[in-house]
Amino acid sequence: MNLNMKRDIEAFTCYQGRRVLVTGHTGFKGSWLCEWLLALGAEVHGFALEPPTRPSLFNQLKLAKRIASHTVGDVRDLPALVRTMRRVKPDFVFHLAAQPLVRLSYEKPAETFDTNVMGTVNVLEAARVLTSPDLMASSCSKLPQGRMAQRQNNAGNKEASPDLMADSCSKLPQGQMAQRQNNAGNKEASLDLMAELCSANPQISIVCITTDKVYENNEKGRPFRETDPFGGHDPYSASKGACEIVISSYRRSFFGTPDSPVWVASARAGNVIGGGDWAKDRIVPDAMRALAKGATIPVRNSASTRPWQHVLEPLGGYLALGAALAKRERFDEVCGGFNFGPDPKANRTVKELVEEMLKWRKGTWVDKSDPNAVHEAGLLNLDIRKARRVLGWKPRWGFEETVKNTVQWYAAVANGANPVEATNAQIMGYDCNLNVHGEHEEHVGHVGEVWR
Repeated sequence: MNLNMKRDIEAFTCYQGRRVLVTGHTGFKGSWLCEWLLALGAEVHGFALEPPTRPSLFNQLKLAKRIASHTVGDVRDLPALVRTMRRVKPDFVFHLAAQPLVRLSYEKPAETFDTNVMGTVNVLEAARVLTSPDLMASSCSKLPQGRMAQRQNNAGNKEASPDLMADSCSKLPQGQMAQRQNNAGNKEASLDLMAELCSANPQISIVCITTDKVYENNEKGRPFRETDPFGGHDPYSASKGACEIVISSYRRSFFGTPDSPVWVASARAGNVIGGGDWAKDRIVPDAMRALAKGATIPVRNSASTRPWQHVLEPLGGYLALGAALAKRERFDEVCGGFNFGPDPKANRTVKELVEEMLKWRKGTWVDKSDPNAVHEAGLLNLDIRKARRVLGWKPRWGFEETVKNTVQWYAAVANGANPVEATNAQIMGYDCNLNVHGEHEEHVGHVGEVWR
């Protein structure tokens, strides 16, 4: 990697003022990513189901009112994704939307495969449509239900133009709407708008997030490399392994050359922890809920080893990968899979994680291991040398600092700190290159003082 490219990637300057679509933005990782992108000055758009938990970090951060657009939708709905991408015309897409829980995948295997595999297919298919003039013309002729074709045929009719303009402007980002509506009586303006809405997107960089569980796990403890075979014992892991095959197929079939308008890569990480995670059957939120009630923490798999990392670590990797894709250099190196994990010494057992949390908050735990429980991987380690070599990315926080920042976020918010301030303080602390844009910059020091 040349020095200039490394600096550009590390600074994430490519996101300022650019349109970024995040699927799954209402989830834990998606909310942290949106907050970071806002701090970088990006125009953030989201597409996801309603927040999956109550409380949710998405609502705590009030992101529905702070991002450019918040679309409630299901990634299994291809027409909805096409409409959203056509409206947003994203420069970047981060695909996080998924059914992310191993244990739930045993209860709802079909839904897990449908959401994770077909959701990924639909994101890539929507990008294919958006970047193909022929496919966009076909899409515009059919959505919604033939009305566009009728409107296009009448576009030369001055009386039809205001009607067309009103319908089309309703789909534009705020700020463009009023300007276009003022020109609604102008036939040429209406035709120009139609051409814009139905034109192909020139370039999209897509990062699809899968998991460290995509690999066939023989439980031998050797760190998995990006070239290792995919597998998956449980439905969640198998669905994500299948996602990797889908991504590879679309890349080789449709986005396989450096001059392709779409550059796509996959990011493999897992076992992230951090403030604002309220999901069921995850050790940190389970522990935080128990401690808040003064109860003992139940621990299912105390001896299982995981590559624990703060949520900002893989998100920094995703941003670095997106920045590398946007440079449009070294196609064969950057358009592929990347592991994002901690240093090997951060691979600790669940027992060690719980005991480290209890250094920052008093409490007790009890081993609730069940020999008849559904299968979950015992050993998971990732080889991260490719991300270091190609992207210049490396983990910044060790195990102890990761746990401390996680527990202190929950403690700060429980004690009345503003979640937006608490989250931005940790982003600022992690990203030394970041100069936060906007309203929260002056509050960061106050939150840091609360935590000390």
